Amino acid sequence: MTGPPITIVAEDRGGWRVLHVRGELDVETAPVLREACSDAISDGHTSLIINLADVPFIDSSGLSMLISAQRVVRLAGGRLRLATATPATLRLLHITGLAGAFDVRPTVDSAQIEAVSKPT
Repeated sequence: MTGPPITIVAEDRGGWRVLHVRGELDVETAPVLREACSDAISDGHTSLIINLADVPFIDSSGLSMLISAQRVVRLAGGRLRLATATPATLRLLHITGLAGAFDVRPTVDSAQIEAVSKPT
């Protein structure tokens, strides 16, 4: 990891657990986010929004962790949304073919509002 360590702040918003992530999501930090997702599910929060707005870099380990989190959330009967408008993250999702695999919204507010008003 070349950047600062990752920090994750959990927030409950209208039935959703929001995980605000700050820092690079890579081989060294992906386990921290994986644990935060597991803790949320263990606590009964199966509707998750992962806020990646303050994540400047994601490597293949980070992508793998996001895919794994989505699978775990779905198996628990929940939903996962990513909140980011960061060009680097959006480009990464597009060039890896994962843009369609995730429900990506530009902000936490839009993810929550659209999630509440939109049938899933």
